Amino acid sequence: MTSEKPQADKVLPLEKEFIIKILMSDVDKAVSIQLKRMGKNAKIPGFRPGKVPTKVLHQNYGVQAQSEAMNDVITIAYEKAISEKKLIPAGPPKINPVETKNNEPSEIKEIEFNVVLEVMPEINLPDRKKIVVKKSICEVGDSDVDLTLDSLRKQKTQYIDVSRDAKSGDEISIDFNGKIDGKEFQGGNAENFVYVLDTGRMINEFDSVVVGMKVGETKTEKINFPEDYPAKELAGKNVEFYIKLHRVGEPKIPKLDDAFAKDFGIDSGGVEKLKKDVKENLIRESANRCLIRTHNSALDALMAATDCELPKVMITQESQRLADSTKVELKSKGMNTDDKDLPADLFKERAERRVKLGLVVGEIIKKEKLEPSDEEISLIVDEMSGVYEDPVAFKKWFLEDPKRRAQAEAMALERGVAKWILSEAKIEEVTVPVQELLQDATKGSESEAKG
Repeated sequence: MTSEKPQADKVLPLEKEFIIKILMSDVDKAVSIQLKRMGKNAKIPGFRPGKVPTKVLHQNYGVQAQSEAMNDVITIAYEKAISEKKLIPAGPPKINPVETKNNEPSEIKEIEFNVVLEVMPEINLPDRKKIVVKKSICEVGDSDVDLTLDSLRKQKTQYIDVSRDAKSGDEISIDFNGKIDGKEFQGGNAENFVYVLDTGRMINEFDSVVVGMKVGETKTEKINFPEDYPAKELAGKNVEFYIKLHRVGEPKIPKLDDAFAKDFGIDSGGVEKLKKDVKENLIRESANRCLIRTHNSALDALMAATDCELPKVMITQESQRLADSTKVELKSKGMNTDDKDLPADLFKERAERRVKLGLVVGEIIKKEKLEPSDEEISLIVDEMSGVYEDPVAFKKWFLEDPKRRAQAEAMALERGVAKWILSEAKIEEVTVPVQELLQDATKGSESEAKG
């Protein structure tokens, strides 16, 4: 049995509160079922499994059977109640017993439980014809090709040993040993550590100490770490470093000639063929990035035009998930954090966007009966595989795992929703520089990069 609590008791817009009533006779039946189940494998001295008297079982397992039986009966009553009320829970409910008179246990015929839960919101989709979507377009010019070739040349930089003082942009090899208040710390020392000065690998103050040093020279300097340094044990600390310089390498960028083109597998056609290939790749990559930007714009416009309540429980869960995944990522990079450094509330705004996006997209998928085709899923994975040395092997590996395939299916569905929006929305074209689009590629793709 269930009954509604007064509407005034609601605290959250999507919160529902009601009473479920549990008959003790149903609990007693469930206890008997639990005891019979436990008796099949119960190991009690003096009795064979399956032959233990009920009274003995009750003495040994009565409390456990009572607890499990009560949980089972409550679950059945709760599920029946939400089915009858046609409620779709947004998260787990809070179920607490209602205080009753001090009756003797034998006099209690039923127990009341107060149920509080948040339900899924009603999504009213906007008129697509009133939505304005910015469609990204771009043109690849000769200057874009030149910038890309310059970048490729820098990637092939060789570092030639020199005897001069170290300067910005040099590749160096050093030993260093750091101490805080005379004590070494984790990650504070290394031998023959190789990196390029002033590229962000080390903090600026550390690089400033190395610049001007000679090969074989040693220094002991105190360096102040910034207050916002990710590793909390170093943030704002004054660290004393012993540094020894072993090697200085001067950068030598290769010329743009036929020999350079051969490094990219071009045996004939030289530089002109390389330029042609680069331009074709830029056109293809820019078109893909424009498409992603346009899809993201469509989803953003849809969410801005859709007004709906968001379940607090879903935002809390998503905030915590984002915080946990960020901690794992930072730990993999050698940076330890705790809840004080990365509280879940820090991710609330991002979580709200992700929850709303999921709800709105899910509603469209349901109403329009959208399903991704194998071709659409394959295209998603093809785009992912482009950065791998063996794209075919990556694609096979990715699709053979159901969880990874589900990721591609979700992305394909999201694109399907974007296309559905674009089919009737108002379109405004926006020209985007190629270099800006290429920066998008380093940040990830689809709305996940924005969420």
